Amino acid sequence: MSERATVVADTREFKSGIPERLSKLGLHVKSSMLSIGDYSLPRDILIERKTVSDFVASVYDGRLFEQASRMSSICGNPLLIIENPLKDVLEATSNKAAIYGALATLAFSYGFKVFQTSDGEETAQLIAVIAKHGRYGDLRCTSPIVRSKPRLEETWQRQLAVAESIPWVGEKYARRLLKSLGTVKAVFNASPSQLTQAAGIPPATAAKIHRLINQHYKENHSKVEQMEVESYQ
Repeated sequence: MSERATVVADTREFKSGIPERLSKLGLHVKSSMLSIGDYSLPRDILIERKTVSDFVASVYDGRLFEQASRMSSICGNPLLIIENPLKDVLEATSNKAAIYGALATLAFSYGFKVFQTSDGEETAQLIAVIAKHGRYGDLRCTSPIVRSKPRLEETWQRQLAVAESIPWVGEKYARRLLKSLGTVKAVFNASPSQLTQAAGIPPATAAKIHRLINQHYKENHSKVEQMEVESYQ
């Protein structure tokens, strides 16, 4: 009996009916509350599914690129599936350049593969093909961001852990930064352009990292006090 490919579906996706369709297509579907993305597949693949209306809304409110930054920082193969005909939106909008620009940014700045489907049935078929393609492997994105704390016995492991802890960096970019810049200190002292050149971090994300590292620390005491109260509840 051949091994079935496993797909981890975010619990909120079950109302779409796609996980049920995936099971009927021969996949082993697990339910999990994913912190980012909608479907986690073998070989470091993480999929975000958006209806075309949600995609357009996320372009204009900036949510799309925040999600793209998080996904590309933790997963080697981020995918976006846009469900429902995109041409209907393009025909109705006067700012087609914004939509095309968003697609180009996803591909060239964040390394996304973008697919278009007509409905949930086509989406399920596409995910099934992607999941079954190639050799089956262990899931590396089953629970994005949430990771067990490893034992850091070697100096390089500690250095990687420090660099990886920077928001928007993650393991992939941390390795690239350390290999290129040489030291943890150099990573923290890097300019936005150096972050981009050394690790391929998108310019907008590099600017946010640089601003965070160099901004003076100032607590919002009302929020700190609220967090302390909640921690004891």
